[in-house]
Amino acid sequence: MATLMIVCPACGKCKALLPVGKPQPVTDASFVQEVERAPVPVLVDAWAPWCGPGHMIAPVIDQLAIEPAGRVRAATRESHRLTAMTQRWASCC
Repeated sequence: MATLMIVCPACGKCKALLPVGKPQPVTDASFVQEVERAPVPVLVDAWAPWCGPGHMIAPVIDQLAIEPAGRVRAATRESHRLTAMTQRWASCC
């Protein structure tokens, strides 16, 4: 009988396990730690509930949270709720 071994990606610097499977939500409070200081590049999806294109791209962002795990991270943020970050990064949503 074959054994399936699941390997979770770890940070190359501190060896902490990286989240896999779903884009991680970021807030004003967590943005610096989760995105700017991340050990790997982070794709941040800025979305709003009324944004049709944002809902259309969501499955692609979900897939990007799984496939390149450990090399790239995916994160999401509700741009209408995070005014400081939205202003800083000039998000249009």
